[in-house]
Amino acid sequence: MRVVSVVNYKGGVGKTTLTANIGAEIARRGKRVLLVDLDPQASLTLSFYRPEQWRQTLQPSQTIKHWFESWRPRGKLRDPLELVATPARANFWIPGSGRLDIIASDLTLSEVEEDLVVAAHGAAGGRSGRDFLRVFGRLRDALSLIPAGEYDFVVIDCPPSFGMLTRSAVLASDFLVIPAKPDELSTVAIEHFVDRFAYFGSVYDGAAVRLRSADPQDRVSAVILGVVFTMVRFQGKAPILAEQIYIDRHHAGVPAFRGVVRENHSFYADAASESVPLVLSDRAPRLNVEEMRSLVTEIIGRIGDPHGD
Repeated sequence: MRVVSVVNYKGGVGKTTLTANIGAEIARRGKRVLLVDLDPQASLTLSFYRPEQWRQTLQPSQTIKHWFESWRPRGKLRDPLELVATPARANFWIPGSGRLDIIASDLTLSEVEEDLVVAAHGAAGGRSGRDFLRVFGRLRDALSLIPAGEYDFVVIDCPPSFGMLTRSAVLASDFLVIPAKPDELSTVAIEHFVDRFAYFGSVYDGAAVRLRSADPQDRVSAVILGVVFTMVRFQGKAPILAEQIYIDRHHAGVPAFRGVVRENHSFYADAASESVPLVLSDRAPRLNVEEMRSLVTEIIGRIGDPHGD
C-alpha cells in the first residue's frame, strides 16, 4: 500500500482538486484507493458528499476526527475501516475492480490539532520521549491497522500549513506531492515547506535515535516526488510566458512534473457540485481530462505500481 500526501504551505493552490483527481484516476485504472481528508475545511469531503449528507451520515461518528479522539497509547485501537465511506456518485463511474473510498474530515478538526500540540509539548517536556514519537504517529497507526491488500493507494489531503496534522500525514507517508500556482507567493511557499520538512525530519529522527529505536516506522522516510503546477493559464499550446518563468525556476531542489493542471475554474466548481471528479466526468472538456490523466500517469511512474502491473 502506497501512501501519498498532497501538501503545500499555502492555500488556494488547487490541492483538493489534485487530490480528488489523483485518487479517482488511480481507482479508474482498477486500483483500490482510500482518500483521507485531513483539512478542517473539509473541501475534499464536500467534493464527494453534499453538506447535508455529511452532517447526517458522516459527522456524527464517521470522520477522521473520531480516530484521533479514540486513539489510545495502550490497549486495542479502534478499527479505522469503521470510518470509511464509499461515495456512490463517484464510484458509479469507476469500472471493474477499482474502488474509491474516503475517510471524511470534520469542521472541528482544528480542535484535534490543538490537542495534538498540547500532547506533543507535554511529551517533549516529560520523561518519556517515546510518547513524543507516538503523538506524531497517530495517523500512521491508523493506516497500519488496515489489512494488507485492502487498498493499493492512500492519498491524503493535508491542511495548508505545516502543523501537527500535516506532520502526522508526512510521518505516515511514503511520498509527497506539492501543488503550486506558478506565481511568486506559491513558489516561495515550496521552499518554505521543504525547509520545514527537513527540520521536522531532523527533530523526529533525532528523537528516535536518542531512544535507540530500531523500528523503521520511527523515521521520517517520505520522499518528495515533485511539484505539480496548477491553475496554469495557457496561450495556445503552452503556458503564458509570465507563468512559464515560474514553472522553469529551480524549486529548492524539488523537480517539477512535466504535466500541469490547466485553469478551468467553472468546470472544477461544477465537478465538485456534482460529486464527480474531472477524470470521471462524461461532461468534462476532453483536453482537461487527458492532461489530468497524463499527469497521474507521471505521478504513478515516480511512485511505482505496488503490484507491478
